[in-house]
Amino acid sequence: MVTRKRSARRTRGSALKSAHDIAEGGLAVALAECCLAGGRGARVRVPEGLDVFAEAPGQGFVVTGAPDALAGFQIIGAVGGEELELEGQLKLPLSALREARERGLPQWL
Repeated sequence: MVTRKRSARRTRGSALKSAHDIAEGGLAVALAECCLAGGRGARVRVPEGLDVFAEAPGQGFVVTGAPDALAGFQIIGAVGGEELELEGQLKLPLSALREARERGLPQWL
């Protein structure tokens, strides 16, 4: 997670490949949205004590980029594969995330 100012500066300079705020739905939703947008999964080690659904608008960002572009940031995972895994909490294939996004709540009502 990074601050808005640091992520904006590096995104404008093209050092970062992507940046997504941790707002509606918290870290878990931000990661799911990133995975779906990029068509790739991720494996993430959630920092101890962090509620993955806690919202932090403007307070933190999920960013991706080359290792040198991420110097000084807290690295909590890696991009790749066909599923989103929050170690010890959640493991879902991208196909399930995509279906949930496309079908939404109507399937439950």
